[in-house]
This record gives sequence, structure tokens and C-alpha cells, in this order.
Amino acid sequence: MSAAVSLAVETSAENNFILNHTFNLFSLISFEPLPVDIIVKYIQELDQNCDKEEITLALKDCSLFLLNETEDCDVWLHRVVHEAIKLFSDCKETENKDYHPSGIASKRTKVDFASRFKNVVQHVVRAFHFKGRDDKIKKVEVARRAQNVLKALFRFAYRDNKIKIIPHLKEFNTAVEKLLPEQDSLYSLSLAFEKLDIYEIYLFFGKTLNAYCEYKLALKFHETNLEIWRDSENHIYRARIFNELGLSYARMGHFDQAKDYYQRALEIEEKQLGPDHVDLAKFYNNIGGVYCTKGDLNQAKDYYQRALEIKDKQLGPNHVDVAVNYNNIGSVYYKKGDLDQAKDYYQRALEIRATQLCPNYVDVAVSYNNIGLVYSDKGDLDQAKDYYQRALEIQEKQLGPNHVDVAFSYNNIGGVYFKKGDLDQAKDYYQRALEIEEKQL
Repeated sequence: MSAAVSLAVETSAENNFILNHTFNLFSLISFEPLPVDIIVKYIQELDQNCDKEEITLALKDCSLFLLNETEDCDVWLHRVVHEAIKLFSDCKETENKDYHPSGIASKRTKVDFASRFKNVVQHVVRAFHFKGRDDKIKKVEVARRAQNVLKALFRFAYRDNKIKIIPHLKEFNTAVEKLLPEQDSLYSLSLAFEKLDIYEIYLFFGKTLNAYCEYKLALKFHETNLEIWRDSENHIYRARIFNELGLSYARMGHFDQAKDYYQRALEIEEKQLGPDHVDLAKFYNNIGGVYCTKGDLNQAKDYYQRALEIKDKQLGPNHVDVAVNYNNIGSVYYKKGDLDQAKDYYQRALEIRATQLCPNYVDVAVSYNNIGLVYSDKGDLDQAKDYYQRALEIQEKQLGPNHVDVAFSYNNIGGVYFKKGDLDQAKDYYQRALEIEEKQL
């Protein structure tokens, strides 16, 4: 079976350049579903003469690929096909004696990108210990292919279903670490890009990974980004990277490290933008969150209040970012046991979010959960369950069934059943929550 698949991959690549390009893409990412428009843009970046219909038809006519005809129109592979593609690409690079860096297209000019790629080639040649000319050719070709894949995956930044990028980023990281093991592979690959371009790419990857609980890989992208900007000590971009690092560490439970990064970000932005700039509010919020988690509720409320004052002044009272601070201050009151004040602030947050956002937005789910907590503590269990259920429906739809926020809602619903004395139902929901938490945390 595997020999037949390998032969089919080799034959398809030799007979159709579109399939050859697609194999190169999938050789560094997962076999899981990839939107066809990502593949189209990837190939058009390499060959501007290809149109979408030609590419889509080639994929549909190739039995190695699986396609659905839904709105997203995804393409994916069986595992055995994916392994054959990776092996084929590996062998092909070793055999390829003629290397043309100008074959990589750029949004600017081919000359510019070729010049930048020359830098990364030189870096790769210096950094890696080659076992001969074939090894050098292979690793330089891997670097070229990896940079094209980075640009392709960045197109998820303009899509709603960003969750689909997660398996591809994980596989990409594993693949380049294996193929380029002697050096920081992500940093080496960054050298072929303009500094601002790779900042945006790695920042997006890190933020998306963080949103879907892949904290360690998120840290890797953010730390690489920080290294890229190491010569710009007080640059605003470093502040934003510090903030993202803080978010990752906070989600992992390392609150002292998180606070340190938030504080460094705040100091840079306050120096660059002034004390009343709206961007400072998020750092005040994040530091407040650390204090709240650690139980220093007065300090937390102070930081949340500073953020609220800036937002109210700069954005207006009905802005969705103002709702964030109503929610945060409500959480402080909730932890203090002042349930009426907590519900008042939570309700203000929900009213703004329900008005300004779509009803299935994840922030609306946060408000539902929080109001549910208040009702639960007040003993109104039916109302609590109703709000928890609304939150769960949104979270499962928007975040996927294995997100830690889904586990939080399962746990809350389990708590309602426990208080009602329905222990079997409570155990079922607690078990679902535990399975997610064990997997993600």
C-alpha cells in the first residue's frame, strides 16, 4: 500500500506542477483540513499564471487528496499519503542540484526577496554543520520551502476559522526543528523577511496559538519575535510582544513572570505614547488580572479602575472595551462576596456586548457565565444553569469542544447539578471538564 502511494505521489509531482507545489506545502504541515483558498494563494505566489479554477480542478482530479464541497472547501490527506509526501519532498531536495532563490515570489519585488533570501542562505550555511554538498542543498531548499509555507499560513489572519491553523503550526514547528536542528529554526527563517513582516506573522501565530491553549508553542513564536527586535530596546513592538508573553505565562499559571512582562510592556508604552493613551488600558487590565488571581483584590480593583477611566475617556461609555472593565470590576466584587455589586457590573458588560457584538461572540459567553455564577451563589440554580448553557453553546461553536473555556462551563453546569442533588449528571459534566483540562493543561 505505502509503495503504491509513494509511486502515485512521485508520478503526480512529475506530471503536474500544481500538485508538486501542493505536495511541498503539505510536506511541512499537517494532513488535517486546509482551506483550498490557502493552497490557491500559495501556488499563485509561486506561479502568478495559475488561476484558481486550474488549481482547484487539479486537486479535485487527484485521488491522493480529499476535498469537501462545503462553504470552506477544505483539502486534506490520509496519514499514509501525508507520510509519502514528506518522504518524497525529503528525497527530492537531496537530489536537486540546481537551486534558484529567485523562484520565490514576493508582494514587493522578486529582486528584493532574492536579496533577503541570500541573507538567510548565508546564515543557514554558517549556522548548520553540513555533511557535504547534498546536505547543504537539502537544508537550503528546506529553508526556502519553509518560508513559503509561513507566508501561506499567515493568510489565516484574514479568515474566521482560525482554529484550523493550529495542527498546521504544530506540525510545521516539528518539521522545521527536525530538518534544521542545529539552530533556532524560526529565527533563521525570519531572516528572509522584512523585519515588520515577520513581526506580524509571528505575532499572529503566537496570539492564535495562545487563544487555543497551545501556550508552549505560542511562547516559542513570541520569544523568537523578541529576539528579532532585540536591538530596539524601547520599541513599541517589543512592548506588544512582552504583553503576549505575559498572556501566555498567565494562562500557564506563572503569574509572577506574567506580571513582569506586563510591567515591562506598560513602561515602554507609557514612555512612547503618554499616560492617557488607550493602549495602556490593556496593560493595567492584565496587571490587575494577576493581582486578582493572586487574591490581592484591592490592588486588582485599582488597576481595573485605571483602565476603565482611560477607556471611558478615549472610547466612550458604550464601547466593547469598556465592557471588559465592567466585567473585571464585577469579578473583584464577586470574589469579595458582594454579589449584588458583582451582578450589576456583569450586567453592564453584557448589555454593551449584546448590543455591540454578535450574539455568538465569545465575550458574550463570558458575561453569561459570570452572571450564572452570581445566580448560583444566590441559590437560583435554574437561572444559573440557563446562563451557563448559553455560554457553553457559544464556546463550543466558536472555540471548539476541547477548549479550556468549554471545560469551565462544563464544570459550572456540573456544580448546578451537584447542588440540586443530581449526582450522576454532576459527575458526567465534571468528567467532561476534567478530560479537557488534563489534555490542555
